[in-house]
Amino acid sequence: MVDTVLIADDHSLFRTGLKHLVTQLFPNPKIMEATNYDEAMEAIERETQLSLILLDLRMPQMDGFTTLGRLVQAAEGVPIVVLSGSTDTHDMKQCFERGAMGYIPKNEPSKVILRALQLVLSGGIYVPPALLKPTTEIENSEENALSKLTDRQRQVLDLLAEGDSNKEIARKLNLAEATVKAHLASILRALNARNRTEAVIHLQRYLEI
Repeated sequence: MVDTVLIADDHSLFRTGLKHLVTQLFPNPKIMEATNYDEAMEAIERETQLSLILLDLRMPQMDGFTTLGRLVQAAEGVPIVVLSGSTDTHDMKQCFERGAMGYIPKNEPSKVILRALQLVLSGGIYVPPALLKPTTEIENSEENALSKLTDRQRQVLDLLAEGDSNKEIARKLNLAEATVKAHLASILRALNARNRTEAVIHLQRYLEI
């Protein structure tokens, strides 16, 4: 099966660079291009076998994070990675809250972008280093919160960070899927995280300490 990738960016030079990177990720990929929100939405609705979506957050017709959320919903599980000129941590957090599987500043070298995309394609979440630099107060609170997790909850969180679904975690740990969901709910409460992505960010921050 041919892998299809949508590159949505209004700068032709950047699209050209991304097309080169995509050919290093997939053999003979089909590459679709969009220069604004409407074109991106049309491509997502037309192509049912997308493997990856690379999205500029500041395209024409993009109303920031609201329209990102709509694209994530329309994509129905296809990983969306935001590539943006912004290095503002608020922008990054908003993208993850809307369902992005990665956020890559455009000023990153191509090898970093390539590794980030490989991580996302393997089922992980790429969080830029800027979002993994908490204050000392946050470091201490996260370390305390993670230390309160049981060994089993930590195993669930570690597999979650690897991109495993609840079903995959249940199989690997020989647990019922309902038990995994219960552990996940406890993890979110302990870390004061609103979703799986925030829980993974907490863990990655802790590992950077």
